[in-house]
Amino acid sequence: PCPVTIRFTPDGSGGYDVARTVPQWFDDSALGTEIAAGGLLPADTMSPAQALGFAFTMPGGGSTTAVHVDDNGRVVADPAATSSSSPIPGTMRLGPAVIAPYWTDLDSAGGSVRFHADPQAGFATITWRDVPQAGAANALTFQLRLESDGSFAFTYLDARDWQQPAGNYTNNVVVGCSGGNGVADPGASDFAVYPIASGGSSMVYQTWTATNAPQHVDLQAHLHLTRFGVIGGALEFELGGLTSVSAAAFLVLGLQDPGIEFTALLTGIPGLTGCVQHASPDLVTLMLLNGGTATGSFAIPASPSLVGLPLQAQTAAVAPGESLLGVVLSDALRVTIGG
Repeated sequence: PCPVTIRFTPDGSGGYDVARTVPQWFDDSALGTEIAAGGLLPADTMSPAQALGFAFTMPGGGSTTAVHVDDNGRVVADPAATSSSSPIPGTMRLGPAVIAPYWTDLDSAGGSVRFHADPQAGFATITWRDVPQAGAANALTFQLRLESDGSFAFTYLDARDWQQPAGNYTNNVVVGCSGGNGVADPGASDFAVYPIASGGSSMVYQTWTATNAPQHVDLQAHLHLTRFGVIGGALEFELGGLTSVSAAAFLVLGLQDPGIEFTALLTGIPGLTGCVQHASPDLVTLMLLNGGTATGSFAIPASPSLVGLPLQAQTAAVAPGESLLGVVLSDALRVTIGG
């Protein structure tokens, strides 16, 4: 699916204005310092202090020139903080000030966590790349960007699949920030409905509670097949991860996978991948919007010659401000018509 950026901008009263923006991703693959791969950051541990080279204001107002990276998808400034693999809002409220682009039980040894700072440009990035959840086989890629004016942003290249180890359905996900130290909990936000004004609160978050496996964190557009199609029946789909600015969504079914890379066109970031057209537009139909989801279907003629026909399915959503062209592509599915 297309990359997604959620940006937190200080509101001048101790809180944040939160909105999605055109994706912002910094390629640090050849820069900075690897802090996790090869066992450098064991499971459930904090990294040594990573120098920013500039002063950054954490949620709650504290200033820091260095951060500690939790392999479980958090960043703190407090050198006494410990890692946590049990993401709950209460810990955000009572613990130290924290920024959590994707807080869950991660296994950083299975991927890469990289830190890069550019003091002259006034920003630093921490990138989790191909990091699976503990006990699972998924690979999550996301980035935190800290800026010298106190703003920060979460960018997700692939953070859809939220998996649980077999028999263990307690691995929640929390995304957001908190000044900690006993700050009042304002209640969860919905990062699909924006702009969000925190009203002066340093705690802004969304949580996904684990109940079964696998599930999806709806930070990116993701397509599901809800009804398997047979001749004389219908293929039915649900699109998740839409936002409040999504004006329309189209279901595209095709006989071919053209594999056309649109990421640079949609984001303006050369070399970035993710927005790929995987379905030739042989059939395009308007989907029915319903809040953060959309549904669509395709009636299959009762022709035996269609049995076994493979189709590519993908969606394109009209979402102004979420890409340069205001279009967001979902992931794609390969489906086969049954008899």
